[in-house]
Amino acid sequence: MWLAMTLLGIALTAQIPPPDLGPDSTPDLKSKRREIFERENASLKSLADRLDKEQKWDASRLVRNRVVRPTNSDALTRFMPLPEIVPAQTSGPSGGSEPWKSDLETIRKQAATEFLGLAKQAATASPPHWGLASLCVRDAIEHDPDQGEARRLLGFEPHEGGWARPFAIRQLKAGNVLHPLYGWVHKSWVPKLEAGQLPAPTNLRTSKKDMWLPAAAADRLRADGNPPWKISTEHFEIQSNVPLSKSIAFGRRLEAFHELFYTVMADVIGNRLPIANRIKNPSLRTEPAYRPHLIYYFATKDQYLDHLKNVAPPDVDQSLGYYDPPASGQKNRKPAYFFLDEGGQIDTLATLYHRGWQQLLFESPVGNAYRKNEGNYWVFEGLGTFFETVMIHPDGSMEVGGFVGPRIEAAVAQFARKQSEIPTGLFVGLRKEIFNLEGQIHTNYQQAMALTLFLMRWHDGTYRDAFLEYVRDALKGNLRPGQAPPLRDRLGVTYETIDAEFHEFLKSRDASTREPRRKEQAASARPAASGN
Repeated sequence: MWLAMTLLGIALTAQIPPPDLGPDSTPDLKSKRREIFERENASLKSLADRLDKEQKWDASRLVRNRVVRPTNSDALTRFMPLPEIVPAQTSGPSGGSEPWKSDLETIRKQAATEFLGLAKQAATASPPHWGLASLCVRDAIEHDPDQGEARRLLGFEPHEGGWARPFAIRQLKAGNVLHPLYGWVHKSWVPKLEAGQLPAPTNLRTSKKDMWLPAAAADRLRADGNPPWKISTEHFEIQSNVPLSKSIAFGRRLEAFHELFYTVMADVIGNRLPIANRIKNPSLRTEPAYRPHLIYYFATKDQYLDHLKNVAPPDVDQSLGYYDPPASGQKNRKPAYFFLDEGGQIDTLATLYHRGWQQLLFESPVGNAYRKNEGNYWVFEGLGTFFETVMIHPDGSMEVGGFVGPRIEAAVAQFARKQSEIPTGLFVGLRKEIFNLEGQIHTNYQQAMALTLFLMRWHDGTYRDAFLEYVRDALKGNLRPGQAPPLRDRLGVTYETIDAEFHEFLKSRDASTREPRRKEQAASARPAASGN
C-alpha cells in the first residue's frame, strides 16, 4: 500500500506543473487555495446529503464537521503544531463495511494532493511565496497525514511505518522516550517519574547512579540555579531554576513557537528555509544538526535581575524579558533571558513570544545587520508585539494576529478615537533612542503593534508581502537613503493614505468592541423580572 500511495502521489503531483506566474501572483495563489477548500466543501456537503438520505445521521454529522467554515477577509493565521512522532496508522478509515468512509478518504486525499501542488506553484513563482507554500504543505498533511512528499518537505523521516522528526529518531535510538509531562527522558526514568520523583543534583550523588528525591525536594535543590535544570529540545538549550514540569512546558511552548515563526516569517527567511532546500533538492531528507538557541529561565524577577546586573543596561529592571542580539559578524547565538511572571500585566507567554521572535529572527540565516539602518527601528518592536498576540486554543492550535492583550486594547482606545499617534511618515523614521524616550516609549510600542497588525492583515493581507520584504531589508541593514525604497514606495501608496486606512482599520475594531459593551450595559440597566 505504501508503494501504491507513493506512486499515486508522484503521479498526481506530476499532473500539476508549476504555472508561469507573474510578479504579482499572490492574490491568484491565495484564490487557488480558497478554491481547493471550496471544492472540498462541495464534495463533503454532497456526501453528507447522501448520508442524510440514507438516514446515517452520525456519519453525516462527522462529514459535515470536516467542512471548513468561512472566515473574514482579514482572518487570523491559525496554526496547528505537528507532533514529533506520528505512529503508523493501524487501520485506514476506508476499512470495514462502511463505503462512505472510503469516499471521505478520497475527498480528503484529493484536497491534499491539490494543496501539495499549489505549495510547489507558490515556491516556484517569481518571486517565490514561501509563507503560502509552507501553509499549503501543512494543509496537505492535515488532510492526509501519510502524504510522504509533504512530510519530507517539513523534515519528517519514515519511522516504523509512521513518521518522526530526525531529533526524535535520535532520541529513540539513545534509549529515550517522550514522557507526557517531562519530555524526552531515558526509559529507565519512567517508573521513578510516575512515582513522583526527580533526580537529585549530581553533587549529591555518591556513585554514578542517579539519586532520586520527591519532586518538590529535587526542585528546591535547584531553586537558586546552582545547579539549574538543563533541558535540551530540538532547537533550544534551556537552563532553568523553575520547577522541572513548568520548565518542560516552557520548552514545549518554545518549540511550538519555533514552528509557528518559521511559517509566519517564511517570506523573510526566503530561499534559506529548510523547505526551500527540499523543494530544490527532491532527494533531500536529512538536515544538518541545528545549533540550539540559548535560554535562561528564572523562577523570580529578582533572580533574573541579579543574573543580568553585569550584562544588561540599568533599565533592565523595567523589562519582562531580555535579549541583546549579536552584532553583525559575531557568533550567531546569544542567550535570551526570561522569568516566570505569574499574574503579571503581560502574560509570561506573551513575553516569551515577543523576545523569542527577536532571538529566532536575529539568529536566522538572513543576518543581523539591523544596526546599519537609518531610523526604521519601530519594525522590530512592532513584530515583537505582533507575536504577543499568539493564542493557544484547547485543541493545541495556535493563532496569531488578533486584537489580543492589553497593549493592543490601549492602542485601539488611544488611536482609533483620539488619532493622537505620530504620523506614519515620521514614525517609521524614528531611531532607537528616540523611539525609547521616557514618556513616549509605551505609546510608541502600542503604535508599532497596531501598525504591524494593520500591515499584516489589512484587506486580506494586501500589504503583507511588501511589508515582509521591508522586514527582510531591515534585518539586512538596507534601510538607508539610496539603498532601499522606503515603506510607502513598497506599499505603493502615500503615507497620508496609509494613515487614513490605518485609522479605518482601528476604528472598525473599536466599533466592534464597543457594540457588545453597549448591549451588556443596556441589559444590566433593565429592571429585574419579578416572580409572583
